[in-house]
Amino acid sequence: MKTRLLLGLGLAGTLALLGCRGDPNTAVVKGTVTYKGKPVPAGSVLFYDPHENPENGKIAADGQYTLRARIGMNKVAIFSREPRIDSPDPTVPPPPPKSRIPWKYEDTRKSGLSLDVKPGENKADFELKD
Repeated sequence: MKTRLLLGLGLAGTLALLGCRGDPNTAVVKGTVTYKGKPVPAGSVLFYDPHENPENGKIAADGQYTLRARIGMNKVAIFSREPRIDSPDPTVPPPPPKSRIPWKYEDTRKSGLSLDVKPGENKADFELKD
């Protein structure tokens, strides 16, 4: 009984340590998103692996993001919209929120952004242009 308990605790500890490191097929990606030389203040960076599985990282007020992405070639899309403005008349739908960056960056086929994610920590800064 005591041996089983010790084995169970050892296995639980090992699994907990492995869980803290994350999926061994992913790696950390950090960077900054800028547009017209200024940090993009909010939004999301999405990395899509070859099977189109997305990994998402939020963009902070200083333009920085962090996420875990699949190792290998990833296509990248970036979203950043102004906050939605509610209509004073509830029967009138609000206008769609404006994008802070050119629309092409929301589509991996048009963005031209990609990264070959390597094991370990990766750095990827994105300077967006018109």
